[in-house]
Formats: sequence, C-alpha cells, structure tokens
Amino acid sequence: MSIKNGIPEVQVVETQEAIFNEPIVILGFSGPGLVGGIAVTHIIEQLEMKETAHVRSMYLPPVVVFLDGELRHPFRVY
Repeated sequence: MSIKNGIPEVQVVETQEAIFNEPIVILGFSGPGLVGGIAVTHIIEQLEMKETAHVRSMYLPPVVVFLDGELRHPFRVY
C-alpha cells in the first residue's frame, strides 16, 4: 500500500472474511442512465451475494449512498 502525506492512497477494508476459489471481477460504472450500476445490482441480487469489503481512496470523492434505507459505501466488494 502506498502512503502519501500519511494517508493510504488506496485501502481495501474487509467487513467480512471471504475465501474465493475462482474469483471473478464485475465492475458497474455510473454513466448516462446508470445502466452499469443497475446491471451489477441485478447480478448481485440474483446470485444472492454478500458484501465482503469496500474500497477507500484519497482519489475517490467522499460520497454517501443509501440503499433500502441503509448507509452503504459507494465502492463495495461482493
């Protein structure tokens, strides 16, 4: 992990331990119509995936996301 001015540039915060046999990465980026996020949300719900971590970075804007009335980190790992 690289540290700049005493702050980690990127940090993955595990919220639940997970062991992956064959990990696959699917990214849903926001764009016009928010299709990326909607598609990934659908995949997560259909596969009944659980959040295992989130990403913090000094390069990501500080934002707040509420899903179903719960505060969620905007960059989640399932």
